[in-house]
Amino acid sequence: MRAGPVPADGASRAPPRSAALFAVVAVAVALGVTLASASFGPAPVGTETPVNPKFTLVNESSALGSVYHPGIILGAAANGSSALLGGIGVYTKVPEFTLPDLAAMTAGSNGVTVTNLTPRVNTYFFAGGVYAMGWNGTSWLIGGQAAWGGGTYNWGSLVALTGTTLVNRTSLLGSVFNGGGVFAMGWNGSAWLLGGNSTAGPVLESIQGTTVTNLTALLPPVDPNGWVQLIAWNGDEWLIGGEGVFGVLHGASYVDLWNSAPFQGSGVYAGGWNGSAWLAGGGAARLVLVVHDSVHPTPPLAGTFDQSVTFVQPIASGWLVGGTGTSPTGGFAPELVYWDGEGSHATSEDLTPSLPSAFLGGDLQSGCAAPLFGLNATLVVGEGLYDNATGYGVGAVALVTYSVGP
Repeated sequence: MRAGPVPADGASRAPPRSAALFAVVAVAVALGVTLASASFGPAPVGTETPVNPKFTLVNESSALGSVYHPGIILGAAANGSSALLGGIGVYTKVPEFTLPDLAAMTAGSNGVTVTNLTPRVNTYFFAGGVYAMGWNGTSWLIGGQAAWGGGTYNWGSLVALTGTTLVNRTSLLGSVFNGGGVFAMGWNGSAWLLGGNSTAGPVLESIQGTTVTNLTALLPPVDPNGWVQLIAWNGDEWLIGGEGVFGVLHGASYVDLWNSAPFQGSGVYAGGWNGSAWLAGGGAARLVLVVHDSVHPTPPLAGTFDQSVTFVQPIASGWLVGGTGTSPTGGFAPELVYWDGEGSHATSEDLTPSLPSAFLGGDLQSGCAAPLFGLNATLVVGEGLYDNATGYGVGAVALVTYSVGP
């Protein structure tokens, strides 16, 4: 298992955005199953031809250069001019140890450019990772964890980036994230909501200016090994998910959806609002719709997409859904589908054959809307070439564009 939140006793926990995914990849390789036989074959760099001609996938992984080589991109966030890609750059299996990685992606007349920001943030996320990023209209907020004391004890870490000015905001966290880290965040127009874990389990905290409010008590009692890794805002309410956590937050009122959803024994790792409903996904590649704070089942994902959903992004009238599934040989492989519709007649279209070969032998971890690339543009991120013996992989990025029209 790869590095992740480490409590005070030093026992490793599953990493953010990979609770089920990283473990199953490791098991697949340990059993001698080659991930090179994923559910899609090698594809050339550049524009691919997807099953659905409205979607265009372009491999942008070469722009990473030496960043995330080795490494894995665990999260992404974007505004109108740039995108931040956060994760870990080096993973050493024994002892559990990582190095943070952070990169900025921009687009111009000469193509896509990636700038390595790791040297600027390494001190603040020492021996940990960068897991959550958000934009509030003027500044980036960047969260994760630092493993002070040589990687034996983790702490939540937080920095703000305004233009080229980087400011340490970790003191705002207080002791809420002690023994864990910041794994998710969102901005609602006036305040940040941060989620993650501590030695006591899942935590939730609000930051409005310099006013910090610990909201953890709103969450129902859960497994102390759980965490929050999904926070999304739709203009009226927050959708919150994680290992052992699933619900919606209206102001100071939390509606617990965990017992009415099919995620027991795993978690809810991704979700998005399409204008009328939430689509949320997690362990065993399960999906549910949340409408008016109630859970509704969905048709199962088709084919080989059967392991874990780690990415949900609204696009057009539906959602892009990504994660991991089972390859024809029984191994685990990245998956990407377009989920169209909300009712019993909803359909999913498999875009996996169009994923660039950069993801081969790895996984699809996360993504975000990417307005810097235009309307209906989405970045999907993860890794390829994962080596179970060393814990190393290389970063992978693809740009997905949806063309509106017939």
